[in-house]
Parts: sequence; C-alpha cells; structure tokens
Amino acid sequence: MENSEDPIEANVKTLMNFADIMLKQKSVESLPFGGKRKLSLSNAERLDWFAEQVVAEHRSRLSRPNPIVLLKQLTPQNSVTDSACITP
Repeated sequence: MENSEDPIEANVKTLMNFADIMLKQKSVESLPFGGKRKLSLSNAERLDWFAEQVVAEHRSRLSRPNPIVLLKQLTPQNSVTDSACITP
C-alpha cells in the first residue's frame, strides 16, 4: 500500500465533508401521517437554535430556588398498593 495518507485521517476527512454538506442543506420537518415539509432554516441554523434553547433552559433552572417538579412522599394512606386494590 503506497498511500501516504493515513486511512483513519481519510475517513475523518470524508465524514467531515459529508457533515458540511448535511449542515448546509435546508432542514426537513416530519409531519403527521408521513408528510414532510422543507423549512427555511438550514440544518446548521436549526442545530444552533436548539443549542440556544438548551442553554437557556439550563440557565433558567440554575436560577430557580426549587425544582419545578417535586416528588410527593408516599404515606401508607396514599401508597400505590392501597390505591390499586379493587374491592368487590
């Protein structure tokens, strides 16, 4: 094999080229019943938007004194087994 390029490096370059092509394409949204709709945003723009939403949610959760979801403590009166019993 007289190729001076590392095969792993060549694979990385090929995958990076495919990724660039995919990120430049317009995003497609799946609709109910198998339909699809082409969006005005590219895949890269849509990923950026999603990342911004995740960061904003993380920051808002950090600033809250208590979590949004509080788990209810089970007592013998409201335990799962008592409420699931069916009497004739």
